[in-house]
Amino acid sequence: MTATVASSLGFTYNMPSMHHAEPLTMEEYVADIPVQMLDVEEMLLQQRGSRPVPFTGMDKSGRGVCVRN
Repeated sequence: MTATVASSLGFTYNMPSMHHAEPLTMEEYVADIPVQMLDVEEMLLQQRGSRPVPFTGMDKSGRGVCVRN
C-alpha cells in the first residue's frame, strides 16, 4: 500500500504507507532480503556434529524411556 505525496516542486512520488489493512506475515517482511544461508543454519540442516543415538527410545541414562514398573 502506498500513499501519493505531492511536493512543492510540482512532482509526485509514492511513499510506502506505515498503515496496512491487514498485518504483514514474517514471509512478507523478509521476502525481499537476499541473504545467503548462515553457517549455523547450514550445520543445523545437515545435522553436523550430532552423534547417532545408540538405541531409539533411550535417554542419557541408558534406561528405556517407556518402561512400566
